Amino acid sequence: MKSLGNNIEVLSLETIQSVQKGCLEVGIVVKDEDSPNGVKVNATYMNVENGKRNLVNNEGETVHTLYAIPIKHHQTNYIISYPSYMFGDFIQWLVNQHNNFPHWQKLQMKPFGPTSSEIAWPYVGMIPRWFYFLDDLDHVYIEPQGGDERDWNVSKFSSKIWNDGVPLSHERVAPFQSQDIMGHHINAEGVEKIRAAVPNTKCIQLWIEDLGSDAFHTYTKRTKKGESQRILMHLDDLELPDFVLCVDKIFALDDGEYKRLLDFIEEEPLDNWKEQVKIYTKQVML
Repeated sequence: MKSLGNNIEVLSLETIQSVQKGCLEVGIVVKDEDSPNGVKVNATYMNVENGKRNLVNNEGETVHTLYAIPIKHHQTNYIISYPSYMFGDFIQWLVNQHNNFPHWQKLQMKPFGPTSSEIAWPYVGMIPRWFYFLDDLDHVYIEPQGGDERDWNVSKFSSKIWNDGVPLSHERVAPFQSQDIMGHHINAEGVEKIRAAVPNTKCIQLWIEDLGSDAFHTYTKRTKKGESQRILMHLDDLELPDFVLCVDKIFALDDGEYKRLLDFIEEEPLDNWKEQVKIYTKQVML
């Protein structure tokens, strides 16, 4: 594991393969050539009990637990809406680095090996993670880091919608989207349903404007052949009421685009935001 500062770590391939091996041993992930990327979740499901969301295997054993945190009336929730693989984890993390957000959140860059995944680019994760399940909109679920206690009483946080299928599917399914499964993306109807439970909710929809950019080239490599253009055309029809962020401009260190983001989240700029973006793009951009 190598720390690059700025709450960013790059895990070694050996570390990732060890984690993957452990997942295989407890039956969370198995090889399946008929599933996307050759991977599926092995008959697991979620149950919500006593303020916790438990991942349960087909023997009835709890193999992982997420803790539910009620959303406070004074907290503002910024949902990062994006199709799978459109760099949403990094944007969520970057937003959370600002002053009134949980800026102690750590970003981990994870190179994937062939042990239990065929993903051929670095995977990005956050510790701890904040996210919604759409079957329980009154809570944000927290995935803690080793029992580390933190002050969750921040005034703002950015999160994303997680798949709420029961039993779980390898596909990242989120309701409130039109026709296609698009990962962590929601549409205007979905935003309004979430606001019915959580009034202080704002949506940041991710977009790629420059089809000649490294961001689009990398996104195209991440998606199935031809999917990147189709998904952008689908997003172009959205009628989201809040804010569209061009991730290609953020990766190009565009001060104007970053200023637009700051105005929307009502925060002061990070002194080192460009350095943080450079660390990420060096690891991820093809």
